[in-house]
Amino acid sequence: MSYLARVFGVVCLCVLMTFSAFTVDPLEGLADRLSLIFTMMLTVAAYSAVVASFLPVVGYNTLLDNYVLCSFFCYLVIVLQVSFVGLVAAARADNSEEYATDVPHRFAALLSGVSVTDMDRVCFMLDLAAVFVAHLCLVYRVRCIIMPQEFAKHMDELADEREQGDEGQGYAYAHCGDDSSNESEEYDQRESRTLLSEESRSRRRSR
Repeated sequence: MSYLARVFGVVCLCVLMTFSAFTVDPLEGLADRLSLIFTMMLTVAAYSAVVASFLPVVGYNTLLDNYVLCSFFCYLVIVLQVSFVGLVAAARADNSEEYATDVPHRFAALLSGVSVTDMDRVCFMLDLAAVFVAHLCLVYRVRCIIMPQEFAKHMDELADEREQGDEGQGYAYAHCGDDSSNESEEYDQRESRTLLSEESRSRRRSR
C-alpha cells in the first residue's frame, strides 16, 4: 500500500491539480490554462520516468504504465475541452461577419443558449466524475484481483521452497544412513581381523 501511496497517489494529485485550470478565464487566460496543463503533464512524465528507472524492465505494460497512459489521456481530454471552450468564447467575442462561417463561430451559434461558464462547469464535473470512477475501478482491481493473485503466488513459492527443503533433508538423511552403514561394516571388518589375529597367536603359542 505504501507503493500505491507514493507512486499512484502523486500522479493522482497532479491530475487533480490540473482541474484548477478551469478557474482561469477561458478567453483571456487560455494560454495560462494550457501552460498549467502541459506543466502538470511534464511533471507526471518526469516522475514516472524516475520511478520506472528503479523498476525491472519487462516486455509488457505494468499497472503503473497503464495508469500513466490513462493520466496522459485525461490530460489530452482536458486540453481539448479547454481549447474548445476558449475557441467558442473567442468566437462569441468576435462579432464580425468575415469569420461567421468558420467552425468556432458555427459551434458558438449552435451553443448560443449555453454560456461559457456553464460549458466550463460541465467539462469540470464530467472530468471529475470520470477520474473518480476510474480510481474506484483501480482500487477494486488492486484489492480484489491483483493482491489475491500475488498472495497466492507468494504462498506457492513458499510451498515450493518447503518441498525443496524437505527433499534436501531426505537426501541428507539418506547419505547419513549410507555413511553409518559403511562405518558399521568397517567396524565389523576390524573386529574380525582382530579376532583372526588373536586366534593365530593362540595357535602359535600352543605349538
